[in-house]
Amino acid sequence: MSGTANGLRDDDLPAVFRSSDRASLAGQRRYLQGTKCRLALAVAAVLCGVLNQRPALIAVVLIFVATVCVAIWLLTERPEQAWYDGRALAESAKTLAWRYAVAGAPFSAELSQGEAAHRFNERLKELLREAPATSLAHVGWSPSRKR
Repeated sequence: MSGTANGLRDDDLPAVFRSSDRASLAGQRRYLQGTKCRLALAVAAVLCGVLNQRPALIAVVLIFVATVCVAIWLLTERPEQAWYDGRALAESAKTLAWRYAVAGAPFSAELSQGEAAHRFNERLKELLREAPATSLAHVGWSPSRKR
């Protein structure tokens, strides 16, 4: 199980965190795959380009077309945006959950459990309202655990 050894584990965090973390990791994976593909195609084009034969020149043209296709995919899909948006939302949700768990501001220990839970839910809803569409499929969580 991931998370901290003596504190909240990822399973203890709101579903918003887990969902946005997964969205971020998926965006990162897609972005890195696209980048690796472009680099591999560039190396292949160079290797074919050093050969002074007609089939090698045709291969360079085909590789160039493939590189343009990957570049267009990266520009239209924008997987790095899902990576960044998901990461930002995951970290915001994690910070909010930690504050709630330790009765930090704005979830003071002077508040009743119900009021603190209500504030927590309201803050999560606010995060979700402000979250870009690429950061996750909106998921709710109700804090039923004791602080």
